[in-house]
Amino acid sequence: MATKYVGINGINYTLIEPAIGKGGEGAVYKIDSVPDCVAKIYVDKERTETKHRKILTMINNPLSKHAMDQIAWPIDALYENGLFVGFIMPIVSNTEKLN
Repeated sequence: MATKYVGINGINYTLIEPAIGKGGEGAVYKIDSVPDCVAKIYVDKERTETKHRKILTMINNPLSKHAMDQIAWPIDALYENGLFVGFIMPIVSNTEKLN
């Protein structure tokens, strides 16, 4: 099963189910035809306008390539029927546990 969302510039993204990870804020999915990125879809209560503005601010202030290799940072916002639901981020391959 696949779910479709639209990005800021009208790009269509098809997410592959099931989720590859879930937490309190939402779930993370692989994206069909975009193997180097994943999508985070927020649960309903996390889809706030404050969070939407935060994600848009992060997208409009991209990090350096070096930082993007180490930090999960949004590169596109996702919408369903015109409503904010989540974001796209590159897969971080250089990871360490922080705790």
